[in-house]
Amino acid sequence: MFGLPPTAEWLPEFCRAPTVFAVMLLAELVVLVAVLAPHSASGSSLSAITTGSVLAQWIALSSVGSLCALRPRLLILPAPVALGAVLGVVLLTAFALSWLSITFDRGLGMDLVPEGVATQSFVLGSVALALLMSLMGLRYGYMHVQWRAQVEAKARAEVDALTARIRPHFLFNSMNTVAGLVRIDADRAEQVIEDLSELFRAALSAGAEPHSLERELELCERYLDIEQLRIGERLRVRWLVDDALLDEHVLPLLLQPLVENAVYHGIQPLPEGGEVLIAVQRDGPTLQLAVSNPMPETPAPTRGHGVALKNIEQRLALAFGPQARLTVSRTPGRYAVRIEQPMRGL
Repeated sequence: MFGLPPTAEWLPEFCRAPTVFAVMLLAELVVLVAVLAPHSASGSSLSAITTGSVLAQWIALSSVGSLCALRPRLLILPAPVALGAVLGVVLLTAFALSWLSITFDRGLGMDLVPEGVATQSFVLGSVALALLMSLMGLRYGYMHVQWRAQVEAKARAEVDALTARIRPHFLFNSMNTVAGLVRIDADRAEQVIEDLSELFRAALSAGAEPHSLERELELCERYLDIEQLRIGERLRVRWLVDDALLDEHVLPLLLQPLVENAVYHGIQPLPEGGEVLIAVQRDGPTLQLAVSNPMPETPAPTRGHGVALKNIEQRLALAFGPQARLTVSRTPGRYAVRIEQPMRGL
């Protein structure tokens, strides 16, 4: 009817602390603009700001509390009806509280509201400011939700395009390995096929719910087992994992692409091979995961290496915000990637 998006796309989560803080800040800004703008009302600006702030915060918090309780019911309403209901709650709250405020002020002789301000003008002015605050807040909330949806859509597309896949060269090499094993070690060939199946299953569900660290390490082991058959003794792996952390949740395919990069860019180009180090430890409330590998003196072009790192970094940012980070360090002959994330389920 009004070209509004579905209710769930613009209705804020009123029960969340950031929303409450934003509403309180917006209410205070509206009060400052209303009081400090040129006007003819008498009285001290400081007194007006104090009185206006108390009333504005009272209206803001009461409105947010009511909308928090009503949000589940608002979500099932058509967008125009939900918008009308939200504005109605805010306006009724502003009308009732402003009327009560000026009635008690006049009745108790507190003189917080200047004598020259009529009751009707005070109440209608408060309702008008509440309406302005509501429209500004809803507009900001909608823009924020749209921006976050775009960021998540972009990240999801990159997850689907970049993470939920296994490099063609790895697939072809694995198939050649299976073909070579079929005649001499059928059981081992079957195991390689099972490992490949698990890796593909994980790749196809890379954008799904987080899984345990134990599961992620199992995928790394399956990948390394396949590469071990191809590269042989040139590939050496050292694990430094705290078993107490195996139940911690991590994003799917968080470590496996880093291990794959370590083999592809570090071990494979070196005639003598080298050691891939996979370390998982706890540092206070932080889970630290690291993968390091040797590097040739003259590294080959790292096409795809930086893309994988950027993808993992974006996924961490979406899951944890600034609480997680990915860092890369280079020392002579060695390359390392470290991931830090909070010690909590997603």
